Amino acid sequence: MLFGAWAYLAHDHGRSEKLKYYELSQLPIYAYVADTTKVSLITESIAGISAVSSVEHESGFQAALELIQSYGLELSDEMIADYDFEDLITIHFEPTPAALDAREKVIMVLDAHLDELDIDSQEAVYQKIVSDVEALKQRQIVFSIFVSVIMFLIFIFVRLSYELDILVKRVYNLSSPVDILRHKRSLAAHNWLLLILPVGLTAAGYYGGVYLEKWEALAADWTFVLMAALVVVATFINALSLNSYERNALLDTSSHETQDNVNEEDNNA
Repeated sequence: MLFGAWAYLAHDHGRSEKLKYYELSQLPIYAYVADTTKVSLITESIAGISAVSSVEHESGFQAALELIQSYGLELSDEMIADYDFEDLITIHFEPTPAALDAREKVIMVLDAHLDELDIDSQEAVYQKIVSDVEALKQRQIVFSIFVSVIMFLIFIFVRLSYELDILVKRVYNLSSPVDILRHKRSLAAHNWLLLILPVGLTAAGYYGGVYLEKWEALAADWTFVLMAALVVVATFINALSLNSYERNALLDTSSHETQDNVNEEDNNA
């Protein structure tokens, strides 16, 4: 249940991060090109960059008409026919982390062919959203570390409490080799179950939902790797602790038995 809650929170974080990347994809770069001979070179260079979803080219006249229609300006085609408008290139990006690098590459291409004033990258809004994405990532790391420590301690102490209860009963109530062997097999079975079931069921349930298209795979894969690593280390520590308790308990039992035998011999004498 706790691992399931952890997976849900990781998924929710992934969803928040995806929304931020979607906001970034809604910030295209506009390039105004006065020299139309450069249009093909620019568009072909940009189209080859991964994470660029589209590169649209409009003549200056088309762009002017759209601007007039968008703002409801009372200007006719004839009134603007004699004006020389710059061509417009609009670059859109995919809503993925790779778009951040793609955007930098696009700006490098544009800088090589155009003046800075001819490039509208909406930089202020873009940097604000990028800062939000970085803050989300930092919070996810801090959250994961905090939850890992809490889950680590819970896993160790709950397991120790359960196993120590069994161990005490075995040491003081059971003594035959068959009982000892049965307990060791039970202990090994508990180890394997706790290694596999908590994280295994959580990961299977999450990715099963992804396969059945109930939700998207938004939780980072390393979240489940971290869960598995936590369980492995905690199980190893539990095993060492339980072995230590078992040795001490057996030594105490042997000492009690030896003392009882000595007392019995003294009484017989």
